[in-house]
Amino acid sequence: GLAASDQMNDRPTNNYATLNPLAGGTTSTFTEGNLVGTCPTTNGAVMSTIALPSTGKWYCEFEFDSVTTYATVGVGRMGMKGWNATQEAAAECAILLGQASDPPEYGVIGSDFTEGTTTGTPTAIAADTVYGLMWDADASDKTLKVTDGTTTTSCTYTTTPSYDIGFIFATSSTSLTGTVRVNFGQDPTLSGSVSGGAGSEFYLTKPEGYSALSTANLPTPTIAKGHEYFNTLLYDDGTGAKTFGAADNLSPDLVWVKSRGSSNNHKLTDSLRGVQKSMESDTVDAEVTESSNVGVTVFGADGFTIGSSSSTTGPYADQTGTGTGMVGWGWKQDSTPGFKIVEWTGDTNTSQEIDTSGTPALGAAPDFGIFKSLASANWYVYHKSLTALNYLTLDTPDSQTGYDGDLWTVGEWDSDSIKVGDDSYGLYLNTNTQDYVAYLFSEVSGFSKFGIYTANQAVDGPFVWLGFRPAFLMIKERSSSYENWTMLDSKRSTFNLADDYIYGDTDGSEGDGYNGVDFLSNGFKVRTGGDSINYGTDYIFAAFAEQPFKY
Repeated sequence: GLAASDQMNDRPTNNYATLNPLAGGTTSTFTEGNLVGTCPTTNGAVMSTIALPSTGKWYCEFEFDSVTTYATVGVGRMGMKGWNATQEAAAECAILLGQASDPPEYGVIGSDFTEGTTTGTPTAIAADTVYGLMWDADASDKTLKVTDGTTTTSCTYTTTPSYDIGFIFATSSTSLTGTVRVNFGQDPTLSGSVSGGAGSEFYLTKPEGYSALSTANLPTPTIAKGHEYFNTLLYDDGTGAKTFGAADNLSPDLVWVKSRGSSNNHKLTDSLRGVQKSMESDTVDAEVTESSNVGVTVFGADGFTIGSSSSTTGPYADQTGTGTGMVGWGWKQDSTPGFKIVEWTGDTNTSQEIDTSGTPALGAAPDFGIFKSLASANWYVYHKSLTALNYLTLDTPDSQTGYDGDLWTVGEWDSDSIKVGDDSYGLYLNTNTQDYVAYLFSEVSGFSKFGIYTANQAVDGPFVWLGFRPAFLMIKERSSSYENWTMLDSKRSTFNLADDYIYGDTDGSEGDGYNGVDFLSNGFKVRTGGDSINYGTDYIFAAFAEQPFKY
């Protein structure tokens, strides 16, 4: 029969974390269902597949087979591969506990963590000994603890980063490898290393109030079905009604269409400005009111309608070229998905306040925003991961640009309003009597993510945790003027590698073979060593969910 170590507590309704082979680097090795990992040399690390939620108390177990002198455990940024800051620049931010230096000590790597109070005396992690690792996110100062079942060492942190972190296990040495066995609740034998714990999740006694890091214990997402608030639609039948599907129940307020096989402009139409009023993300052109029965003529209960006079070689209903017709992306405006469309008229004040609290309310300060004058002007993009006082332009591949004036006063944005500034620096979002529109998004756990990752210029590219399987992904290098706005989705790429890309800042047809990623249940993995998504340094992204990871 099966050995106890080959029988897992995993089941379809409750998947436990494992070590993540997609974040371990090319020199890491994983066995026993990714519950045993060998850390590579040069400060290597392996980490959990599931991020630690922002609330709750979380527990797992580990045992090092070797390298006790340099064994290190803690929490770190999801996707990082080691402690050494030179390996992945700013991505290498983590805290350490029980690091065996000379003598063993508490440690902080990266300024995003600030050490508070310590309890107990750290000792070198012993080989062939099972330890419990705990993270308390409910404490006023988040707390990390290590215990051997008898003695507990802990450290509090007065500040922690806003990005996602997970449990991490490493060797803090430039010349040694180490093997670690872990148990997140599925195997109390730690892959056959110990006996006991039969019928239980853990070998040691799990501290009261702590939970295993598993899908059943993750917070319930606000949105269980992402397609009710965002979806992608493919069509090659020309004009007429286009439906996402009755089961999707998606009545879009923003429709963005692009021909896949021809060089036609992008077309954006929204319910606030009204049907047949379009703008183009790849140009600075002013808003256009299309002629009779051209463009998006209806925002329907489960889709939209392309007017009967729209050209079958044009940007709404193209049936030519080498591609397969059209793609349309639709977003529903509502407080639940954190999406709101606003309009205003410029008044030249240095800080005009724009209400975002009216029905539907945005519900939080925006994390991502796309701004456009209805006259001829650039599209300005705000993203929370841009360098402070910087913006991008959606209609160009230009790098982020700093501004001295008040293009927008982000520090004064909140859940009820945003503020835009005057024209004194030639950045026009508040010209007197000029009309504007903005698409504002606030992050909703399990549905949307607006973040950043650091390139490594390798085919084994970065792993990015989202907390959901993506349906749509837009990526832009923030500091390069040569890399386009890359748009990917799960309808045009129905299996991995997802590499059917469209550039949001050009009228070019769809391409493939470059800019590829794997769409995963918990995020995405970059699978190209260059091009527009892994060639530069830091890439911002906007992602919307197909399904939360919990399900």
